[in-house]
Order: sequence, then structure tokens, then C-alpha cells
Amino acid sequence: MAPVHDIILRKDVNRLLRAMPGAAGDRRANELEECRRLVERIVASPLFERSARLREFLSYVAGRALDDPASKINEDEIARAVFARPLDSEGGDSIVRVHASLLRKRLEQFFSGEGSREAWIIEIPKGNYAPQFRLRRATADQKLLPPAPPGTAAVQRGRRLWPLAGLTAALAVVCVFLGVQNYYLIAPSPAIPRNSPTVSRFWATFFSRDRAADLVLSDSSLSLFADLIHRPLSLAEYVSKDYAQIAEPLAANPQLHEAAIMLMQRQNTPIGDANLARKLSLIGTTGPRPFQVFYARDFHIRHFKFDNVILAGARRANPWVELIEGHLDFRFGYNEAERIAFIEDRAPAGNGPAVYSVKRLSRTSRLGYAVIAFLPNPSGDGNVLYFAGSEMEGTEACSEFLTSEHWMSRLAQRTGPKNGNTFPYFQLLLKTDVVAGAAPEVGILHCRPVKL
Repeated sequence: MAPVHDIILRKDVNRLLRAMPGAAGDRRANELEECRRLVERIVASPLFERSARLREFLSYVAGRALDDPASKINEDEIARAVFARPLDSEGGDSIVRVHASLLRKRLEQFFSGEGSREAWIIEIPKGNYAPQFRLRRATADQKLLPPAPPGTAAVQRGRRLWPLAGLTAALAVVCVFLGVQNYYLIAPSPAIPRNSPTVSRFWATFFSRDRAADLVLSDSSLSLFADLIHRPLSLAEYVSKDYAQIAEPLAANPQLHEAAIMLMQRQNTPIGDANLARKLSLIGTTGPRPFQVFYARDFHIRHFKFDNVILAGARRANPWVELIEGHLDFRFGYNEAERIAFIEDRAPAGNGPAVYSVKRLSRTSRLGYAVIAFLPNPSGDGNVLYFAGSEMEGTEACSEFLTSEHWMSRLAQRTGPKNGNTFPYFQLLLKTDVVAGAAPEVGILHCRPVKL
């Protein structure tokens, strides 16, 4: 005869379990209660904190599985109950499949991290939306819900892994990138030489006695994410961190959608930013107040009120630039069709061009552009330095410019520091000639005051 819990029908499972005589009924009721509490802990965990849809998805299917283990849970039911899709809506199955894939990943992350000591594990097999609850070292008769058919797990693993083969290769490239970046961060390098008075005078504005200096590194993952969804994120979208919802237009392609979400779970920054962080750390450690390095995703608007801020990268990779961009003539744009960055001059002088686009001069050389701006923060209580290149080499050129006595002294001649000491607020448009990936040659195209 089949076990009692395999032949119970519909909504009466809890009532019948409580009515069962002896220890068996009590044990089954206790197991159900443990599983419900596990679901509550999962949806309250940081992994699910910013994803209301995944919390609702898990709560719904887990509740259905625990209340009615014999029933099936289909896509249309979830689309209506969780995503509020009408009965005659189209595409409900697609959005359910995409979120089910994300939910499986989050559950794996939970039980390998925060939930590694949980006695029970929740799994949602592919092709089935009913969760399975099992003990970590459970035997077959200890499983609360029926196991998947023999061989299913191996087939599922194969199906789950082959679409991500390309992503594995991409992550290998990222690992190499991070290794090079780490080299740049730890390699020994002298601080600004003593015979660089102009450079020291400029950076003294940031490493002051009355406030800390914050370097905000750009987010390379974000710029790639923007390439996938074909638009940049606003600052409000970026700080919300609801990237699954933002990537919803990709739901028709589940693999691409999953790749976009996976991308935003990584934190990468260009070598040029890391190189400047290394240089400034050598200067900042001698200052009276702390020098802090933030990844763009970890920065907070309150720092603008109290600290001097250094923003690295254009708005596509560092949305915090949105807070100061209204004061600038030179603003970055991006041609989504051709995947080319450009700089727009909002106040062109005379017959000067209004747009500066990256140009390939030969197979190994190209002409790019960069922007450097020094201005007050939005509250007027501190200073902001912003620099960005149309390409990675352009951003690195800004780093070299800002720590070069040659270029900073030429800038001082053009801007005329007050009393020979304090730099006035300025904005620069630079051209960068890149040859065979080497450090670019730099030239100043425009130097203007900032609009306050």
C-alpha cells in the first residue's frame, strides 16, 4: 500500500496529518511546519530582499506544494496568481519560465551560503514548478515530496550547463582581467614626486582637513548590461538594484535574460580606474582625512553632502555622474546601433562641431575623446572631480593627465588659479590618439569654466 501522504488529496493534508494517531502524524506535521518556516527565512534573506516577484513566486509555489502535494502547478496558474496576468494574456509562460530559472539560481545560492546549515533543502526541478523539500542527507523514504524520475537530475544538469558554456568562457576572461587589475593595484609605484607643485596643489583641494575624499570606480558590468538592454540606466534605476525587472524586455530570450542578471551579480571596474586608485591611495594616505575607494554600486548619495567626490567613468558606467551633468557642456552619449561612444558639446563655439565621435584612423590607431571636470558638489559643501574617456584608454589618459606636472601646470596657466593656489572650477575636452593599444597621446581641445 502506498504511504499515506502519497494518496491524500487536495486541501486536507494538514488536517489529516494532525488527526493521524501516534508519532507518525506528529512527525509529518512537524516536518510541514519546519518547511513553512524555512520558506519564511528564505524570503526574508538578503538574496531575496530586492526581488518582490521572486519572493511571491517562492511563497506561492511552496504554499501550494505543502498544502496540496498531489496537485500540479502549471505556468498559467503562476502567471495569474503571481504576475497578475489575465486569463487570456499571452506570454505568461515566458515570464514564469524566466523567473523560475532565476528562483532556482537564488535557491542554490542560499543553500550554499547563508542557508548552508539548514536541515531542509528546497529544489525546483526543471519542467516542474512544484518545489521538493528534502533533508540534506535524506534517504528516499524521508523526502516530503516525490523525487524526480530516475535520470532526470543528470539530464537537467546537462541542459542547464550547455547554454552557459559561453558565459563560462567569458568569466574566465574576467578572471584574467581581475588578475591584471590586482597587479596594477599592488605593484609598487612612487607617489607624486616632490617636484610636482601644481599637481600637489590641485589634489590638496580633495585631501583637505575638513572632509574625506571618495573615489567612485565605474561599473564595467553596468555598461555591458546597458548594451544588452540597448539603453543606459538612470541613477534611480541603478540604486534600486532591481535588475531582473529592468531586464524584463529580454524575457522573450530566457538565456539572454539570465546572462544579463548574472552579469549584474559581478563587480568589475576598468584597469584605468584601478590605476588611478593606486596612485591616489599613495597621496591620500599622507592626508589628514581618510581616502576611500567605492565601487559605484556601493556608493551613497549622503557622501556628496559630506565628502569630496571623484567620479570615474561616463554616466553609462557610473550613473552618479547624473548628479553633476547638468553643469557641463561636454556630455557623453552612445550610438546604440553602431555601439560607438561620442561627446556632445552643448555650447559649441563659433563653427566648432557639436558632436565628437570616436574615429578609427587605421587598423591599429584611432582618435578618441575624454572629459575632465572640476566643480562643486550639488550641496555646495564640497568638490567633485569627474573624468571619463570615450574608451578605456581615454579614461586612463585622464588619470595620467591629473597626475602629470606637465599637463597640470599647462592647465593652471589656462585657468589661472586664484592667488596662485586654488584652482577655479573648470571643464576640459581632451582628444586622445591611441596607437596599437598603447597609452594615448593627449591634447586639450577646449577649456571652459563650469556653469554654476
